[in-house]
Amino acid sequence: MSRLTEAPTLIASAQRALRLLEAAARHPSGATAKQLARDTGLALGTTYHLLRTLVHDRYLERREGRYRTGPAVSGLTGRNGPEGPAPGPSRPGGLDGLLGRIAHQLSAAVHFARYKDGEVDLVAAAPAPAPPPPTRGASGPGRTPTRPGRPCWP
Repeated sequence: MSRLTEAPTLIASAQRALRLLEAAARHPSGATAKQLARDTGLALGTTYHLLRTLVHDRYLERREGRYRTGPAVSGLTGRNGPEGPAPGPSRPGGLDGLLGRIAHQLSAAVHFARYKDGEVDLVAAAPAPAPPPPTRGASGPGRTPTRPGRPCWP
């Protein structure tokens, strides 16, 4: 069987977590764990374990016993969420800001891509920072002329 005709390998726990995330997004004012378990058909214990993980990673927030989408969801979609605008290229947070900081630290271009259905999809990129300009007046390695136009050696 060729790779293109094989059924994809699916991770059931990831599917369950995404179903919970989708269910929470349908409740803008938040939903209880029991409500989310009913909405998704998941066992309550499984729901609590997944909710704890999603809250820890900021995909969901828990306020007054209710779960609603968190800031990490806004960062994924690039849309405004309940906390205001999502981090983007002009803001210090978000993927663009992170890639820019990494590019600066490495002095190299950085790319973020994802692999989906046999295709590599470029999500974001940050160019390499510009090299520092050469120092003015240098006529050799570590030499500075004493007078313009005259070499430093005898």
